[in-house]
Amino acid sequence: MAGAKAGRLAGKVALITGAASGIGRATAALFCTEGARIAASDRNEAGLKTLGSKADLTLAQDVTDEARWRAVVDQVLARFGASTFSSIALASLSSAMLRRPRSPTGVGSMRSTPKVHSLVAARRCG
Repeated sequence: MAGAKAGRLAGKVALITGAASGIGRATAALFCTEGARIAASDRNEAGLKTLGSKADLTLAQDVTDEARWRAVVDQVLARFGASTFSSIALASLSSAMLRRPRSPTGVGSMRSTPKVHSLVAARRCG
């Protein structure tokens, strides 16, 4: 998005999974309102397209696909710069979502979060 944003998250980058609907979409909207630059990912590509100006970058992604995580991290760093590592916030689902046994996206997101941090660190330092 063009121009600087103001707000509590100004200058921050947020990688938000599940951003096409529900909690992820609400998080993307809130973080955008608070000034963050948004990298939105979801399996639902049509839903991602409807984010419009709330997302600076949209990425089709199944969070259970480890290889795709590598590509997503590479794309986020390419777009926002490797120096943004300390600013990247990984929006996670609530603990209530994790208790749902039929929520592979929620579980995948939480399991993937430490791996994403290590992927970002490796690409920043390597």
